[in-house]
Amino acid sequence: MANRVSTTDQEKNQASPVDRTSQNTVANNFRQNAPGHNSVPGAKPVQSAEKAVPTLGDSASGDTPPPTTEGVTSTENHHTIEQRITRKRDLYVMMPYTRPNEPNYTSFIRAAAFKTKRIQKAHPNAEIWTRKFSIDEDIKKIWAEIYQATSIKDARYRIQEIHLFCHGNYNSIYTAENPSTKSIRFSYDDVNALEKLKWLPTSALVLHSCQASRWEGQPKADWNSRKCIAKALSYAQKTKVVGQVVFAIFNTGGGADNFEYRNNAMINYLLVDIARNGNLTLWGYKAGESIETHFANDPEYSALGKNQIWPCRCFVNGVEILRFVAKDLFSPDDLNYI
Repeated sequence: MANRVSTTDQEKNQASPVDRTSQNTVANNFRQNAPGHNSVPGAKPVQSAEKAVPTLGDSASGDTPPPTTEGVTSTENHHTIEQRITRKRDLYVMMPYTRPNEPNYTSFIRAAAFKTKRIQKAHPNAEIWTRKFSIDEDIKKIWAEIYQATSIKDARYRIQEIHLFCHGNYNSIYTAENPSTKSIRFSYDDVNALEKLKWLPTSALVLHSCQASRWEGQPKADWNSRKCIAKALSYAQKTKVVGQVVFAIFNTGGGADNFEYRNNAMINYLLVDIARNGNLTLWGYKAGESIETHFANDPEYSALGKNQIWPCRCFVNGVEILRFVAKDLFSPDDLNYI
């Protein structure tokens, strides 16, 4: 049975490199059979409820109105103010990339739909939106809609998670396979132009895209800055952002709740591209020739088991969170947000 890693509060408040010097230290930070693969730690379902708040009438007791003149009692109705308090519903938003003129281009949409299905199971009272986008301006419009729903006075919802399913790189989200076309890239300047949402301590923005957290993609001389699109979003929005450090891969996994390993390449191809299986995730794995070609020299490559999840990298308020990379060990962030 695979193990899972938990992260302490102290570790979440500081960034530090992966520590592989002591197997005992790593082992103590992992736990076995972590529950809640599909739910966010600490997030609980919230049911919408309305409660009428009683108020007093014109008299202290509320039974009879006070006398208007000596010996005379008013027969007018009491003046009562009724206040209604409504608890906000938790909101989850799926944002898959699509091509309007290509109806068979559905992999991102299927991955978003499967994530919706799992969130519904874990949080049956939550509101879940699906908002498709094709260009960078779509992202900005959807973000403005989320802002109006969650972050203004008297907003009806409180944001829990936003999931983007799309193409990307360390310095941008882009909406075509060719990242050289600047007009279709959503990069650092676009991040700073977004409205700042009212996030919760349990909230997260999850990027199901290639290399969104791979600050190693920038020139080596700039590695100390840890600059990447995930960090930029985390700093600007003051929230947790989850991203991949390698290419994201579509995977049908070992069942509806088992995505710790990517399927055999041929089986995965048949299920994803031919059968168009609906149980589809988009995450980083140590799997496939493309990963080996581009990342075999990364020290983490040799530390991982074949076909297993390549651990995501998280930032909170722009600060990188400590992560562990080891064979057949899995973090709650990967299992919860995948």
